[in-house]
Amino acid sequence: MRNRLLVFLPVFIAFLSCSKPAAKSNDMQPASATAAEAVSQTCPEFFYYYNQEKITMQVNPTVLLVSFAEGQTAENQRKILSRFKEFAELGSEQRSVAGTFTIVKLKPATSCPQALATAKKLQQLPEVTFANPTFKSPATLGNAYAWVGITSEFIVTLKRVEDKAMFEKTLAETKTKMLDPLGETTFLVQATKTAQGNTLEMANYFHEQPYVQSSEPDFYLANPQN
Repeated sequence: MRNRLLVFLPVFIAFLSCSKPAAKSNDMQPASATAAEAVSQTCPEFFYYYNQEKITMQVNPTVLLVSFAEGQTAENQRKILSRFKEFAELGSEQRSVAGTFTIVKLKPATSCPQALATAKKLQQLPEVTFANPTFKSPATLGNAYAWVGITSEFIVTLKRVEDKAMFEKTLAETKTKMLDPLGETTFLVQATKTAQGNTLEMANYFHEQPYVQSSEPDFYLANPQN
């Protein structure tokens, strides 16, 4: 089985809420808080929609998907990542329609807040095109995958051909980019760090538009050996 699959599922994912960026987590925890309570207070909720049902996702804090700007060698990537104490290993490079991205492994003790903070800091670097978290494989995808991640791509299907003008207007408003038409009403769209939100937020935002039939994230599905 290939490491990476484009999955056309009726899945709609969002960070924290339907289309809003994550709120800041509380830095201080009550002394009496249990470990589970602390995690719930510091790690935001992630979910996606499967057949219009809200499915909660749990962050996989030991892996990020990172796309580096063109020309960044593996040596340069390691130098950049070595600035972060959570960094453990530069994994394999994967290819998507939009380009390449790399599996970045973090130290086993990395927490959810630390992984999200690392991704956020990486996004701010000019050498990085996007940095996204990964998640433990949800039950709806079965137990064949070690974890799932998101790239910069998602797929939008319009209700009617006549809605394309509205779709193009939303692309401009959100600073997302149409990569490839997959049919008369279906389009592959990209959301990098210059967009109004990350891939999950944008996929969900498009889903909420009245002229959209579906908006599906492009999942990277990791085999157990990853």
